[in-house]
Amino acid sequence: MRDLTGTWLGLYFLGTPFPHPWEPVARHAERNGYDRDGGIFKAAGDVYRSARRALPSRANRGDTMPLTLLDLGPLAYRQFVKPAEGRGDDLSAMDLSATVRALGACYEMLQLRLYIRAGGPIEHVILEDTLRALVHKDANNVLELVDLARHAYGSLPAKSSCQTITIALRSQVAYGQLKQMPGCVLAPHEGVYRSRVKANGGPNGNRLPEDQRNLYRDALLEAAAPTTGGHKFGNEVELREYLVQLHNAPGIDTGANTNGENAGRGPAASDSGAI
Repeated sequence: MRDLTGTWLGLYFLGTPFPHPWEPVARHAERNGYDRDGGIFKAAGDVYRSARRALPSRANRGDTMPLTLLDLGPLAYRQFVKPAEGRGDDLSAMDLSATVRALGACYEMLQLRLYIRAGGPIEHVILEDTLRALVHKDANNVLELVDLARHAYGSLPAKSSCQTITIALRSQVAYGQLKQMPGCVLAPHEGVYRSRVKANGGPNGNRLPEDQRNLYRDALLEAAAPTTGGHKFGNEVELREYLVQLHNAPGIDTGANTNGENAGRGPAASDSGAI
């Protein structure tokens, strides 16, 4: 599966997209889930891509349902494109699995940026515990996360008022529910988990059935609503100051969620180092 995913991604970035290598990967994933060697990033990127392509028809229908994300998602992509330790910027030092992961992470970030630039509505919810673990580990993560948010969204605040980043705070009533949810990317008519989750007795895969997708979306939109206490960021300075405060907070107990494989949830639930 890794080699097929890598073949598709490599051809795509060479400017010669060819669908056939991905087809057996998608069939295999229906019951077994996507692998972390690029597969889950490609699947998530496809959600952004399909959502972007559907924007004109949705606008004609007056459909303003936003694409929703839980946790770092594509903002964690640099942890997957780092070269081997001690090799500087020599990406050739990465092994094949790491290379395919890097290509997948770049594909997801590219598709997110294209969706953002097309003006697509999005609610991106990040757990407070994830950020606490991230910035407490290394002060450099503060500036890097702000830089990644700017890179993904083009600017903070985003050029469109329907594109927001919200920090779900521990004080929110629904926070416990959010911590039990795996990281995910949800479009109006499809979505993927970032970890393999057996939903309602179904297969051990990544695709969300409609009822689960609607349930998760409702929880994320409620967490992002101004009346529920989530923290929305109006500019880069606010985000940076908030992260600095978290970094300097003494005695941080992250209570990090470690449910599933958590690809893309960030170092709070990952073996990786800085994001």
